[in-house]
Parts: sequence; structure tokens; C-alpha cells
Amino acid sequence: MLEIQNAAGMSNDVPVMMWHPPWTLLVVLPFGLLSLSTGCLIWTYIQMGSVFGAVDLTWRALGGTPDRRWIAWGLAIAFSPTIFAIATGQVTGMCLLGVAGFMAATRANRPMLAGAAAALTAIKPHLLALFGLALVLDTVRTSAARKVILTGAAVLGAALLVVIAFDPAILSQYSAAVTDRDGTNPYKVTDILSPTAGSYLRANLAPGSFAVALVPLMVGSCVVVGAWWARRKTWDSARAAPWLAGGSFLAAPYGAWIYDLVLMLPVILAAAVPLFARGARPRARLLAAAWYVGVSAGIIALTSRTTTHDQIVMWWVAPTVFVGSALTLWANRPARAVA
Repeated sequence: MLEIQNAAGMSNDVPVMMWHPPWTLLVVLPFGLLSLSTGCLIWTYIQMGSVFGAVDLTWRALGGTPDRRWIAWGLAIAFSPTIFAIATGQVTGMCLLGVAGFMAATRANRPMLAGAAAALTAIKPHLLALFGLALVLDTVRTSAARKVILTGAAVLGAALLVVIAFDPAILSQYSAAVTDRDGTNPYKVTDILSPTAGSYLRANLAPGSFAVALVPLMVGSCVVVGAWWARRKTWDSARAAPWLAGGSFLAAPYGAWIYDLVLMLPVILAAAVPLFARGARPRARLLAAAWYVGVSAGIIALTSRTTTHDQIVMWWVAPTVFVGSALTLWANRPARAVA
């Protein structure tokens, strides 16, 4: 693999691996039939389509008017992680499309289509764990939620069978790579410090313990279970999806890089839809725009001064986006009628 990557223009000392679950290979297998340049070009267009298709679907699923969808596109372009994700050929755009597709299909009362879309989020399940947890919890409440889970599982199962047909040993190979049974893997998942709260806690409290990185995920899981239980009779999966996706990113124990921040776009749009509705407060728009530009510029400035191995210093970016979006939504809430 290292020889192939170096021949393609990379200059790493060790091969760069895809750590995604085996079913993800179905997405990239067809590109093995193409030349490097053609494959890269098509892949770039697919990721662009995924991101901008996702923000369009999200905008409409959250009640945004079609004539103002350009706002969603503009916010995506102005968010620097979008450029990083597309420029570096990341697959996170498809995960984003999975969240957006789930929201749109749920709004259209098409649970099987919602399940098929949600299956895309399993490309990077560690980044959307709380989103998946909420889907499972909701199976207790509705038959539609059960259809979502069953369809998603069927899609992933079918994808895995196709991959196994190409490589019958794929599961054992993946297990060996993740667990590093032979001790030859230079990049173990449990050793990677990414810009997440979990990695920050681990680096500062217990550098040798991966379990510490799981603390935010455990806390987040408790919050989701509590929130779902409290609102189980009126739970709106589509409306909750942006915050579940954003919360999942905050709680991710590893592998949540700056380019993966495109998964925060649904949270941003959840705040933007009412903010840009007719009659919204102009001052709120101005403050939100200043905050948004500042965060995006800050990401660019910090990214230019860091490498992949020291991005942990940017662990605060995702919480800033999440909290800022929540405060924007709160500040622009409808005024209560005076009795």
C-alpha cells in the first residue's frame, strides 16, 4: 500500500489507512477501475454533491423556504471545514448526506428511505454514535422507527456481503488491523489524539488510558437517553437530528478531525433557518454573522499552524460551534405573548 500511495504522489513513511468499517469499501471499490486522476475528479464531485445536497435537504427539512436555500449553500461555502473536507477527499460528506437524507425522508413519512439514508452515517459510526442511539431508542415508540433500523441494517448487511464477495478475509483483516495483533501497525486507533474533548481529557488526565476518552460519549449517551425519555411522547426525530449529529461530534472519543466538522452544518442550519426567516431580528443576524466568520477564520488560522498530529489543540472548535448555534437559536426565539 505504501508503494502505491508514494507512486500516487504521497510522501509518507507509513501507509495511510482507511479505518472505516468494512462495508464502507463498497463506496470506494468502483474507483479501483479508474485512473488516479479520473477517480480523484469524480470523487471530488461526489463529495461536493453530497455536502451541498445535504445542506439543501437539511434547510428544507427544518422549514426553510426553497427561495432562500441559497443561504444554506452560502453557509456551507463560508464554513472552512467544508473546503478542507472536499479538498482532502474525505468521505464525511456522505455521512452528512445520511443525516440530511434521514431528516428529509422522515419529514416525508418514508421510514424505509430514512433507514437507507441513515445507513450512510455508519461510514463513520464513531462520529454519529448519539444519533444512532436515538434511532434505536425510538424503536420502542413507533413502528416507523423500527422500519428505519431494519432498513438501515439490511443496507449495511447487503453492502458487507458484496465486500466479502470481493475479499472473503475482509473481516479478519479489519479486526487484525484495528487490534494490531501482530504489533506492526504504526497508527493504532487508541493512540490517536484528535481535536475532541475526549482526547483532551485523555492527554491531560490519563495519557495511557483510552477509556478516559470515552467519558464524553458516556455522558452524552445519558443526556440523550434522558432527553428522549422526557419527550418520548412528542419526540421529533427530524428536528432532533441536527443536535444529535452535533452532540455526537462533541462526544466522539477519537477521529473527529477538522474536516469532519462538516457534520456540524446541520446544527448551524438549525439556528440559521429561524434567523433568516422574514421578521427575524436584524441585530441577531449581524451578531451571528460576525461570530460565524470569526470561527471560520479562526479554524483556517489554526489549521495552517498545526499538523494532523497536534490538532488536539483545536478541541474547543466543535463545542464553540455547537454552543454558538444553540445561543443563536435561543436569542432569536419568538417573543412570548403578553397576557
